[in-house]
Amino acid sequence: KTKEFNEWAECFVEVCLPSDILSLGIDIYDTPGFLSDNREQILTDNLHKLVKRIKPTLLFLYDNATISDTDKRCFLAMKNALGSMERVSVFFLNTKADCISIANDYLLDDDP
Repeated sequence: KTKEFNEWAECFVEVCLPSDILSLGIDIYDTPGFLSDNREQILTDNLHKLVKRIKPTLLFLYDNATISDTDKRCFLAMKNALGSMERVSVFFLNTKADCISIANDYLLDDDP
């Protein structure tokens, strides 16, 4: 809400990590604050600028086998923040694999 916050929020921070995946030319942008009830307009404006400039594919991360109410609220907030912008591709990625289900799917036996 302050001029200082708006100036800070408009800055991009570049973090460089040695990574085989990133060496493929993939850029990752993390956007903050989708669950806040009073999300600052500048954050939504930044998202719009980023999407218009980069034309990204969004990756929505969630950490359970099913999408929780919190995940759902976060996704809906992101969708609302994007508003009527051009269609943006969104992929969903579960960040915690269920190893037992994977083993069962491939008929793997955990007994020696």
